[in-house]
Parts: sequence; C-alpha cells; structure tokens
Amino acid sequence: MKHFIMTLFLTSAVYPTFSLAAPLDIKSLVGAQKSIPHEGGSGVGGGNLYTSILSWCDDSSITLQEAQDEAQDLWSLQNDQLGAIHTYYNGLQNALTQVPEEGVNFDSSITYKAISRGLSLSHILGISSLISGDMRVKHTDKDFRELIDVMKFYYSFIKKVTNNLDKKFYVPYYQQMQCPGCTQLPSIQTIELEKEFIRYSVSQINEWRNKFIVTNSNKEGSYPTLNLDLALKGLRFFINETAKDLKHNLLQEVYSCQIKQLKSLANKIEIYTVSRRTDNRLDGIKLNQFTNRIDEIIKNINEKDCQ
Repeated sequence: MKHFIMTLFLTSAVYPTFSLAAPLDIKSLVGAQKSIPHEGGSGVGGGNLYTSILSWCDDSSITLQEAQDEAQDLWSLQNDQLGAIHTYYNGLQNALTQVPEEGVNFDSSITYKAISRGLSLSHILGISSLISGDMRVKHTDKDFRELIDVMKFYYSFIKKVTNNLDKKFYVPYYQQMQCPGCTQLPSIQTIELEKEFIRYSVSQINEWRNKFIVTNSNKEGSYPTLNLDLALKGLRFFINETAKDLKHNLLQEVYSCQIKQLKSLANKIEIYTVSRRTDNRLDGIKLNQFTNRIDEIIKNINEKDCQ
C-alpha cells in the first residue's frame, strides 16, 4: 500500500484514551530496530526500521510551542497580525525539518504527517501566498484574525496528535513489536491500531466543523464562524484527506462505499465554492446541506454501514 500523509482531528468525545497497563520506558526504543512486513493507513509496517519517534515529537512540540508563544506576543503586544501568521507558518516548517537523532525514522510518526498536512492546509487557505508577499488579494483585519484563529486551532490539533496518538498508541505499539517478550507492555494488535487511526481520521472533520461551522440543534440551519470560503475550503480539505486515510487503511474494503460518498461530497463543495458569489443567498442552505450530509457519512463510517 502507498505511504500517505495523514491528517487528523481529535476530540475527547470521539477519540478514546488507551489505558496503559504499566509505565513504559519509551527511551528504550532508541537504537532498537524492527522490520515490519506490511503497511496500513496508520503507517504501520512497510519494512520500516523503526527506532524512536518520541524524542523527535518532543523536540517538534517545543519548536511549535515557542512559535506559538512568539506569534501570540506579536499579535497581542505589538498588533502585528501578519507577523503572527508568518511565525505560525514558520513554526510548522521548522518543526517539520527538526533534525532527529541519528537513526530515528521521525517521518513515520503521525505527528510528522499532521504537521505536513498543516502546511498543505496553509497553502489551500492562502496563508503561504500571504506571507510570501502576494498582494493580489487584499486582507482586512478580520481576515488576519480568522487566519490566526485557524493556525491556533491547528497547533492545538497537532498537540493532540502527539499526546493522544503517537505517545499513547503508536510508540507503545512499536515498542511492543521490538520487545515481544516484555510482558509489562500493553498488547496492541495491528488491527486495533488501524481502528484507532480511523476514529482519529474521522474526528478531524468533526473538529473543523465544531470549531468553524455552527449548526442549530434541529439541524435546519448552519452558519460559519469565519469567512465562508475559508470554512468550506477547510471542510473540503479534511473530507478529502479522510477519504485518503480510509483508502490506505487495512480495512479499506469495509469503507469503499463511504470513501465514494466522501469524494462525492468534497466535489460538490468544490463546485459550489468555485461558482458562488459573495453573500450568495444560497450560502446558508448549501452549508446546512453539506454539514448534514457529512454527519450522515460519518455515521455510516462509525456503524460500518452505507446508505
């Protein structure tokens, strides 16, 4: 199976916490190597010589935290909104290129994939063009604030990826593979890891929705909490990435119908985004249709059903 870049959103409500039976000596992973014969959606296998991703994840987390602190100071203390956005973006780039200790396959970590996806999202939302000095599109203070909100949101997401997936599932899984006789380690089967990966991938859509799209309790109306164009571009981006995640999962055959549904919805969102006019009176109706449909598809994924 192809190796891919994974995305993700995590919420405590939809993403369970794995209970480790005993404290793990994660540092014992350093220097250990294990060849795994297959590869799934979570990046499991593919013949990777896996050592330790923990130190790389920790270093990247520090890089991101420092960037976030600097960006917040630029915004709140100096009112330098563009500088804050630039700092957030550079933080992603610097974290991605963090040099690990020799022998560490850091690009196999889910954190690495999440950071890579954050850069892709920045490009789609126009952040990379903005900081490169492209002045063809004029930005208001409101536009800057919304982009800062997006970056703050995604930085928080990456932190969840590191703490709730890499450290609690991914690293222990490989430690278990490298030490099959260590009875104090949790017993995490490959299929279990793939299922957790699916929950994680689906929750990325939920988190974007919950943050930037509000739906009435009766589901008869929806409105964005930021520019509609940004909200729809981000929603489409994560829908497409979730479809890719499912396609490259070991359980892909179970979700073939849902993958088609996700791709179809992403295509409809793209068509409307390209064709819509500013302040289109259909915006509210279409947004409500899109969010209701994604709810149905996510339900189909969770229940392994397709309607």
